[in-house]
Amino acid sequence: MNVGASGEVAGEVALIAEELSRAVELTLNSCVAHEARNQAYDACESFKENSPWCAQAGLLLASSTHYSAVVKHFGLQLMEHTVKYKWTQITQAEKLFIKENAMKLLYMGGWETAHLNDALARVIVEMIKREWPQQWPTLLAELSDACSRGHMHTQIVLHVFLRLVEDVATLQRHCMSAAPLVTWAYVEQWTRAALDKVDTCPPHLDQHHPLHVEWEALSQVLDVVLSRLLQAEPRPSVLEGLNLLQRCVTVQPPSPLILSLLLSLISALFVFLSCAYSQLAGPGVGVAGADLLPRVLDKIFAALVYEGAPAHDRRARQVKNVRRHAAGLLVKLGSKYPLLLLPVFGRLHELIRTALARPDLSAVESVTLQEALLLVSNHFCCFERQSQLVAQVLGDCSDRWAALSPHVSTAAGLARLVGLDAAPTPPDTEAPDDDAGRARRTLLHALTLLLGVVKRTQVPADPDKASRGGFSAGVTPSGNPIWRNPCGGHVLPLFPAALALARALHDLHAPENASLRHPLHARALLPPAAERRNLLGLRDADAAPTTSQDRMQNFLHTLHDNVCHLVGAAATTLGRELYAAAGLARFLAGSLLHGLEHLPDHWLRPVVRAALKPLLLHCPPAHYHTVALPIAQHMHAFMLIHLSQRWDYITSLYESGKLEEEGGSESQEVLEDILVRNLSREYLDVLKITLVEGGLTVETPVGDMEEDPPATATVQRAPEQVSELGALILAHPIAGPAALHLILRALTWNDSTVSLRACLVALPALRSALEAGRVGAAEASGALAAVLQALRTHGQHEANQAALLALAVQTYEALRPRFPGIVSVLRAIPDVDAHDLHRLDEKLSATPAKPSKIDKSKRDLFKKITSRLIGRNVGQLFKKEVYILDLPTMHTAKEKPRSAVDTPEGAGLENLFTAHAPT
Repeated sequence: MNVGASGEVAGEVALIAEELSRAVELTLNSCVAHEARNQAYDACESFKENSPWCAQAGLLLASSTHYSAVVKHFGLQLMEHTVKYKWTQITQAEKLFIKENAMKLLYMGGWETAHLNDALARVIVEMIKREWPQQWPTLLAELSDACSRGHMHTQIVLHVFLRLVEDVATLQRHCMSAAPLVTWAYVEQWTRAALDKVDTCPPHLDQHHPLHVEWEALSQVLDVVLSRLLQAEPRPSVLEGLNLLQRCVTVQPPSPLILSLLLSLISALFVFLSCAYSQLAGPGVGVAGADLLPRVLDKIFAALVYEGAPAHDRRARQVKNVRRHAAGLLVKLGSKYPLLLLPVFGRLHELIRTALARPDLSAVESVTLQEALLLVSNHFCCFERQSQLVAQVLGDCSDRWAALSPHVSTAAGLARLVGLDAAPTPPDTEAPDDDAGRARRTLLHALTLLLGVVKRTQVPADPDKASRGGFSAGVTPSGNPIWRNPCGGHVLPLFPAALALARALHDLHAPENASLRHPLHARALLPPAAERRNLLGLRDADAAPTTSQDRMQNFLHTLHDNVCHLVGAAATTLGRELYAAAGLARFLAGSLLHGLEHLPDHWLRPVVRAALKPLLLHCPPAHYHTVALPIAQHMHAFMLIHLSQRWDYITSLYESGKLEEEGGSESQEVLEDILVRNLSREYLDVLKITLVEGGLTVETPVGDMEEDPPATATVQRAPEQVSELGALILAHPIAGPAALHLILRALTWNDSTVSLRACLVALPALRSALEAGRVGAAEASGALAAVLQALRTHGQHEANQAALLALAVQTYEALRPRFPGIVSVLRAIPDVDAHDLHRLDEKLSATPAKPSKIDKSKRDLFKKITSRLIGRNVGQLFKKEVYILDLPTMHTAKEKPRSAVDTPEGAGLENLFTAHAPT
């Protein structure tokens, strides 16, 4: 290839390009004879393999505007072929020619068609793999410059990074950091352009207005890009980021929807304030950041008391969302950047105190503000100072709980207090001093404040700081330090009243208490509309104006969720202070775990997920016998019965046709199906926590129900033995059999994720139960039968089949020596080969394997033995096959064409690269 080609050579290349373009068009012309099309195809391939002008001709075909899309695509293929297969054979000057002209093609634009976009990206990717970074140090700058030229250019650049990550795994640390840099260059310009439009923003717009759609997309993209920007090298200009943040502070959107999204932009750009204090930021940047921080806080607090334009109702949903967004943003900043806010704690405290003095501040808004204050105060690392602040934040909370306690300890008292037993007041006539409304606000604020304090007050993570700060409360018998939380002494006395509220809420579900609900509040205990939409995977559409009944429904569910989260948060932050409370397990059994048999699944889920899971996860070994074991006994026995009954019900729905496998409707049956699956998965997590130690959860996408786990996903290995707590539970006469039976039944339930999670804990649980003497001959046969049934139900899923076969072999290996009769379970398999069963027993007796090892020959033999079960429907066991004889003969062509191009009708390739071709 001659880079410095003369005019004569250039003319020759142009002629070659014309011939190639005709040949390419000919290969896709179905009206031309096959022989002619094959000759044209061979000519194109010969030129690609042998011509020294491959790259130059390809460049001419790709860059000329008069060629069709298919010809342009072939031109890019010629360039890619040269880079992939001839790069080591050409000179440095020729490499530079290809590199420069490929980037010119990127700058030139006009690559709107998806397949051309991909082809150009491939050329650049192949060069990057061979040249960057050593021979191409300006790559990122060139790609960033391309992004500044428009949306389509940015799309190709991102496509380049995607291809590079897919092709070269070792370059993923570089691509993932470089992609945010390139994207940031584009998003920065987009943000400036969006801010320029604020002056033209109408005061009244809805979520479908083009400006709102653009700002919503911008806020999400900006958050994603900047969340990874600190990993990028080199980092973007901090000063430019601060300038952009300053612009956000100065603009005044007249619309509450745009103001709320402006807070999202401030949240994403706040990272530059953190960077400004770095020594790498450069001279003067730290001063600029210090000057900007108070203005950012003022902007947030201005939004916190936002009342909207005169035409807006302060209670309108859009206006309330601005205030709640501002309060939530303070919590986010207090969580992510506490050290940045610590020097301005005094100003932050004063601003929050001023905001709390407003009488119209809602309970949620006021508590959220105080949570932000507590988050920052954690970094004082001073027990006494933090304890004083907690006392100040709680204020008269203790007096309020004392006044509420007589009313919230029974279902009847609670119903009277909050107005559940009375007809709802129409929203437009509801008086602000209505007794029931005031009681609801007082109760919700008292509970939310208690939760906020428990959740946000923490002991320093650094033991040295904790010790110096006065957080020590002695040591354990083994010498480990015991820490005290600054909020412990303030909140623990309030727990009995809060947990009594949980008992009253649960008692509302008892059939005998149905009369406590006014007929107009009949739906009060059903799932709220937002929860239904979330479970069904529906987009959260604009909510209709809520009725008094809706507000009562949301209120009761919020109370219950908050009580459950209170217990979980206390287990996480209070630690031994909570578990050492006298009679804790008994008290929980009589309150939060009371009346579970009456609760629907959507009320059980927060008990399991928000309370029970952290409660058992954080239980110190010293309190296994007094807290964890009694709670496990209570819950495992109940959930065994409950989940078994619920799955029997779901199975009956499928068998009756009321539920279809593809069920996408919003019916109550579909909702129940989803709830049972989610509750089962979450309780398997609880079993994992109680029986083994961490790391076994198989991640499943939200909404996934019965899809195969990805083939590339790594299925985590089951542990070899149970934990200390697991051994205690499985040796218990009630908790042990309940846990083991629940796991074995979960293997067979019609949810592949539940079965896989059960599979990971089944073997260690079975071995521990064996050692504890809790497994008899009947239980042994039942265990093996459960694994075989699981293979029949879930064997069509690759991940399930592999895990279940391993479990089946090891289960049989563990049980066969003690219970020889379990071989009858295998003999009951239709058409099983007795010789195979004999060979299996010989293998098991000849080479005893380590517990964690699975002999491949044993597994393969077991797979052969169970082959008639794997992947078959549940109802097909022992059923004879039906064969239909004398089927009509199918007429097939004697000689199949080697490719679609050779068929008489052609392959239709002429339509592949049209403007409207599917991509």
